[in-house]
Amino acid sequence: QQQQQQQQLQQQQQQQQQQQQPVLLAGADVLKDQTYFLAGLNQQQLAHAMFPVGHLSKADVRQIAAAAHLPMASKRSSAGICFIGRRSFGRFLEDYLTPKPGVYVDVDSGWHLGSCSNMLAVTVGQRAVGLGGQQERVYVAGKHLAAGVVYVARGHEHPALYSSRVLLLPPSWLSNAPLTNTTDCVAAGASSTSSPSRSSSSSRSSSCGVLQCSYKARYRQPAAACT
Repeated sequence: QQQQQQQQLQQQQQQQQQQQQPVLLAGADVLKDQTYFLAGLNQQQLAHAMFPVGHLSKADVRQIAAAAHLPMASKRSSAGICFIGRRSFGRFLEDYLTPKPGVYVDVDSGWHLGSCSNMLAVTVGQRAVGLGGQQERVYVAGKHLAAGVVYVARGHEHPALYSSRVLLLPPSWLSNAPLTNTTDCVAAGASSTSSPSRSSSSSRSSSCGVLQCSYKARYRQPAAACT
């Protein structure tokens, strides 16, 4: 009975701690949601952050601004990376990183298709810039910086442009981390019917080490399920 009371006390403490922790929620406007980027913040940073218009769409914000006679209400929406201004991404990088020239190589034939002025400004998946005379659009499939090679593939459905796996940096857990300890997993499984707080953690790490979640890699990309 004493052990059961201790477990209940621990659960209550965990619930209180969860209530005090900042929570990051997706914005109501799915076209302007930035949580995929903000998820990199930690608890200390989120504790000092406020998102006062997260529950509104951009159209609603414009209406409020217009009613307050703010000039931003009719300003055209920005495109690209807002904090670099009206500059290309390549020019922005050149202010901080020395350009690294390379060559475009066809991923199927191995042929050199042309030169790349700055490999650092090239993103995998984007359309290869500066390759004229091609019968179909060419996209970046990968980079080998040491060899000075940018691999490209023809057509946006080429298999080299797709992958079923990705290597990620260590995750940043904004709330309780999924269970990873074997003892914790067994305890969670045994108490999943009687402890909502434990079962919710268990559902995120359903088989101890396998995390079922959703991911979003870029702006305006719909969240997709992954394991």
